[in-house]
Amino acid sequence: MRARTHSEVIIMSEAAINEDLTVIAAFTKSRALATGLTVTVDGYDQLGVKIISDAAATEIGTSGMYMYTLDDAYNDASGLYSFVFKTTDADVDITQVPAAVIVRGNNTSPAGSLPVTSSVSHTRATLLDFIKEYAGSENAKPNAALYDTLIAQALYEISERTKLYQVVLTNAADGALTITSNEVYIAPDYISIERAEWGDNDTEVKQKSEVQLDIDTPGWRTATGDPVYYAMVDTHTLLLSSIPSDATGKLTLYCRGYLPALSADTTVQNPLVYIPLGSQLMVAYYVIANLPVPACKPINDSREAIAMAQWETQRRIDSRAEYRAKYEAQIDIVSASCSRKIRKPFTY
Repeated sequence: MRARTHSEVIIMSEAAINEDLTVIAAFTKSRALATGLTVTVDGYDQLGVKIISDAAATEIGTSGMYMYTLDDAYNDASGLYSFVFKTTDADVDITQVPAAVIVRGNNTSPAGSLPVTSSVSHTRATLLDFIKEYAGSENAKPNAALYDTLIAQALYEISERTKLYQVVLTNAADGALTITSNEVYIAPDYISIERAEWGDNDTEVKQKSEVQLDIDTPGWRTATGDPVYYAMVDTHTLLLSSIPSDATGKLTLYCRGYLPALSADTTVQNPLVYIPLGSQLMVAYYVIANLPVPACKPINDSREAIAMAQWETQRRIDSRAEYRAKYEAQIDIVSASCSRKIRKPFTY
């Protein structure tokens, strides 16, 4: 197999409309990352129109990777935004390195959430039509309240099992977090914390248990200064390893959360867009699988009528089981896809 050269590598990221676009590129010398370069960037919007020229890029530490952030004022439409990182250093293996950002979704996307994954999506109406069609085959009366309850439960379970929905929380002036002394309250509608950062340099705050902090850092509960660690006291309380003197806007938590509710209001963010289009009907499958199955009444007291009623009841039970299997198959597909996207390590 022919070795891949650096010139074939494009570092690509994703964002939603009206978000800053951050891109990263790497330069090499003799097949090793090149540090200390002066790097500039040209940028092109989704139509291929040049929107920045020779903007300064910043090296990430001394990593040999260079970062540029395009102001959100330029990001007002979905599509592929492309960039060329350039250096005049004659010793690098290649003097121009491409990078790109895929912009998806719309400006009603929740701040900090994962980019919209489907350009087309089902809606509450299409799901209800699917469910009602099934219920009609059993001569059941539509029960909108029950359907909405089961749809909400499906979205909850999908969020728990796939962890496909990310929310970024901060303690900025308009953020969702508040630091009191060294205690941070987190609403219980978040599944897990993937990463905690402190300050303007995205410094990671690592997790330890309270017991481990007591052993490693005696007196940490009353210490002052920038926190280095945090401990989870319960499902919604986080303790920083010190009491920060200047805290506003310094704490950022990257969390896995629960998908928003599915609303009939078309101006509200549709949570189904975070699920691949081919798997979105699994929400309806979940509803059907959990519909109640009342025993069918025989049309008369004859043996044949009783046997037919029993057969029909069993058929409906079996049908629910078939839809449960369909749901499980789809959630396994989405879970595997999310695991690959979220947890696959970056390699250069």
